[in-house]
Amino acid sequence: MNTNKENSKMIWMLRMALALLVSTTFFACRDYEMIDIPTITLDETYEPGKVTPVVKLKPNLQSGMYHVTIEESSSGEYTFVTTGGDPQFHLEALTKDRPEECVIFSFRYQLGKDLSDVELFFSPIAGGRSAVSPSVKKTEGYEWKEFTFNIADPIKSFEWGKEGDFIRMDIGTEAGITLIMRDLKIREMTEEEKAEIEKNKG
Repeated sequence: MNTNKENSKMIWMLRMALALLVSTTFFACRDYEMIDIPTITLDETYEPGKVTPVVKLKPNLQSGMYHVTIEESSSGEYTFVTTGGDPQFHLEALTKDRPEECVIFSFRYQLGKDLSDVELFFSPIAGGRSAVSPSVKKTEGYEWKEFTFNIADPIKSFEWGKEGDFIRMDIGTEAGITLIMRDLKIREMTEEEKAEIEKNKG
């Protein structure tokens, strides 16, 4: 009789241990499944230890606008509509010194009509402290183009690029033009741009 009781007790204890094991495993799995593990995707051009210098810019929506309206979208695009013959706006001031390599002023854009030019004034804003680009060509449909302007010379001449410095952008000379812009920055030259400069020197 004692042997049967001991066997029954042993079986009961084994069942309890098995139930505890299953329960612990189940909740452990659930906890593991709930952990959000981020995935890291490296760009194909990624090089360990290399940081590509870039100065990100954006329009100052609080002051400096004249003959232009500006709307910012949630995706970081800016829509400019010129309302007079001297459309201009300020960009926000640099939050730190410009890296020496960054000399290409660029942005991606959509434009329904050619702009006569883009003129950049370098703070402190005054006559003679500007550089004028060639005309900006219109785009077709939803096509995005890149505008680039090498500003190495005015940067050097005007000693521009310290923390707190800013740029005023003048976009053409007429009303009724809509310009959509994104990815506004000053970046370093590409290898192709460097090669083109060397070619022109020759």
